[in-house]
Amino acid sequence: MGRKGIEVNKEYFKNIRCRDTAWVAGFLIADGNIYNNRLSLSLHKQDEEVIDKILNLMSSKANKNYYKEYVKVGIYNKTISKDLEKWGVIPRKSLITKYPEIGLINKRDFIRGYFDGDGCIKFNKSRNYISINFQGTFEFLSTIQSLLKDELSINSGLYKAKISDKNTWDLYISGNTQSIKFMEWIYFDTPEEIKMNRKYDNYLNYLTLLLLSRQKPFKDFPFLEEIRLQNTNSGILKFCKKLKNYIKA
Repeated sequence: MGRKGIEVNKEYFKNIRCRDTAWVAGFLIADGNIYNNRLSLSLHKQDEEVIDKILNLMSSKANKNYYKEYVKVGIYNKTISKDLEKWGVIPRKSLITKYPEIGLINKRDFIRGYFDGDGCIKFNKSRNYISINFQGTFEFLSTIQSLLKDELSINSGLYKAKISDKNTWDLYISGNTQSIKFMEWIYFDTPEEIKMNRKYDNYLNYLTLLLLSRQKPFKDFPFLEEIRLQNTNSGILKFCKKLKNYIKA
């Protein structure tokens, strides 16, 4: 799972002023772990590409290990461990994580990283309805809630998680307009190397299903309304291709 002294850019998290560093930091707050100066990350095999992207961005040659349906990696480095602690990657972080107080320039990339790690997008086929939710501590999610309200005018709900008696909460964004606004904000003009493909593709697929079934116009999203009107009878894959090209533009 990684060994002491392995090659890695130990200065990578000194200052989170680049888009890629902000995304990695957000993802590690969600899914990473620090213990005894060792950064570890374990994901389902379907998301192995995220580990590959993070190792590449950190210039790390750490070995990946496989166990059943999971792929794991570990990097031992005191400098990286100490720097990550400033951003909230700490032992038992699931109980006490707070939104970083030190200067964070690329908030959009940081929140996308956290969403890629601990967020979820769903589509209710019977109601043609997209919804978003995050899971985390009250302190962390309440800051994100305020940020989304102030910068995007997105109203969200924050509720105690039913499955836990600890400091675990769920942040919900409901309604197609608000959900699309949020997803466009975190994914628009985002390079391939700093996003999780599975969740991004889920968004495109759900958006396509919504377009195919929707009768009402998209007043807040002219580009979606244009596609809806011109491609009512097109297949899902063709829709996805058009949407992907638009969002990457």
